[in-house]
Parts: sequence; structure tokens; C-alpha cells
Amino acid sequence: MKVLLVNKTQIALAGEAPEILAAFERLTQGLQVDIVRQTETLMELDVSESQAKRERVTEQLKMRLGAS
Repeated sequence: MKVLLVNKTQIALAGEAPEILAAFERLTQGLQVDIVRQTETLMELDVSESQAKRERVTEQLKMRLGAS
């Protein structure tokens, strides 16, 4: 099983199908994930939507904490 960093918001999972599915479940809990590419032994994921959402929430929290 290999987990490869593609860029800041994408990773690729490589291995046997059961390993990929198990890793996918563990890695994506609570994330909005788009599957970029999938073959029998590779799944490339993009979490940019989740990253953007996390950044928005972080900014909102900073504003609220700064205002108090």
C-alpha cells in the first residue's frame, strides 16, 4: 500500500483494492473528497473543497475571537 502526495490537496492511493478502500475510509472521514482518477490499483483524491471550507471556518473563528 502506498500513499503518495500529488500536490497540496491531492493524494494518490496505490495497492490492492481492499487496501485502497480501507485507506480511503480512514483518510476521508469528515472530508469532502473528489475522486480525480481511479483504476483497479490506484485512486487519486482531491480534498480542495474541504481545505477551502476549513480555511473559511478558520477565518471566521479568528474574526470572532478577535472581536471578543
